[in-house]
Amino acid sequence: MIPSDAPTATDSEASDYDKTWSQLGELLTAIERSLLPGSQPSDARFLTLLRLFQRYRYFVKPFIGKYGTPVKWDRFFKIVEAKADARNFDQELLVNGETIRVSIQEKELIYRDLVSSAVLAGAGGSADCFVELGSGWSSNIFNLWRNGAPGGAIYVGAEPTTEGRALAERFARHQATRDFRSVAFDYAGAAFDWLPRGIRRLVVFSVYSIEQMEHLDPGFFDRLIAATAGIPEVVGVHIEPVAWQYALSGVDAPTPDWAVEARKQALWRDHNVNMMQVLDDAEARGLLNVQAVTCRSMAAAPEHPGATIRWTRR
Repeated sequence: MIPSDAPTATDSEASDYDKTWSQLGELLTAIERSLLPGSQPSDARFLTLLRLFQRYRYFVKPFIGKYGTPVKWDRFFKIVEAKADARNFDQELLVNGETIRVSIQEKELIYRDLVSSAVLAGAGGSADCFVELGSGWSSNIFNLWRNGAPGGAIYVGAEPTTEGRALAERFARHQATRDFRSVAFDYAGAAFDWLPRGIRRLVVFSVYSIEQMEHLDPGFFDRLIAATAGIPEVVGVHIEPVAWQYALSGVDAPTPDWAVEARKQALWRDHNVNMMQVLDDAEARGLLNVQAVTCRSMAAAPEHPGATIRWTRR
C-alpha cells in the first residue's frame, strides 16, 4: 500500500484549477450576456453556447495575464476574432502517432472528437450511464452530446474542484433534455457511493486526469469494481499520458525514443508512473479484462503522448 504521505494531487494544483475554472466562468457569463442573450434552455441553445465557448476559451488565460480581467468583454471578443485563426498561433496535436499542426480552433474540435470517438466506441451503442472521472467543467461529456451520445442516458461529471463542478452545472442548465449530474470526487481515497441506481451498462472514463496522481492507489480499481457490483456491464476507457509505461515494458520493442523522453517529462512533472502496473495487477487478480491498449493515440501536447486503454469488468 502507498503510505499516507505519498504524493497526490496537491492543494496548490486544485487551487490553480479552481482559478482557471473561475476565469472560464466569467467567459461563460460574458457569452451569455453579449453573444447569446437569454432564451429558454434547449439543445440548440446549448450547442451554440458550447461552440462559442470552445472558440474563445483558450485565449482567456493569456489575455488576462497580459491585460487583466476584461472590464468590457467586447474587446476580448474582438481581439480573439482577429487572431484566433491566424497561422502564427498554430499548435501541435498528436493523432494516431503522427504530429500535425493545426489552428487553436481546429485543435479543440479534433481533440474533443477523438475523445468522443474512443468513449462512444467503448459504449458499444447501448450504455445508459457515462461517468467521467476528473471531469473539470465536463467538456468531454458535453462533446459526447454533440456527437450523438444516447439521449436517455445519465451523465455524471465527477470532479474534485468546486469551481469546475459549478461551471459544469451552469453549462448543463442551458439544455433541458439530458440527465446531467455533477459530483465531488477525488482519486485519493476514491469513493463511488454517488453512482446512479438501476443502471445496466456503465461507461466510466478519464481523460488526462489520472496523470495527476503520481502513484495511483493500488486499490483504486478494487473500490471501483466493488461499487459497480450491481451493474450488469461495466466498461472503462482511459486516455492518459502513460503510453511510455507500455512502451518501456516491451509492448513497443525496441524501446522508442519518444517513450524515453515521455518518461522524463512524467518524472519531471510528477505525473503518473504506475497506472499500467495497477491495471495489470487488477487484471491478474481477476477484477477486469484489459481489451485494448493503443499507444500514442492522441495528445494535445505531443510530449505527453496518450494511451487509450479499454477494459471490461469480469
